[in-house]
Amino acid sequence: MSATAQGRYRSFDDFYRHYLSEHRTPWCRRLHFFGSLGALFCLAKLVVTLNPWWLAAALVWGWVVEGHAPDR
Repeated sequence: MSATAQGRYRSFDDFYRHYLSEHRTPWCRRLHFFGSLGALFCLAKLVVTLNPWWLAAALVWGWVVEGHAPDR
């Protein structure tokens, strides 16, 4: 890995290699897909119902589900 001790990358190429390594498993890709889909569903419900709780649900859903699960 070519990241420095502070977690910064020397170039976009360094960052992108790390990013791809973090998203290499099918589990992580599925988690991101369904997390994004769930957040979009909540936003659609917000537009249809005008209920502000759907905005909170979209933010929480996206934040919780989009997090990286262990690759083990």
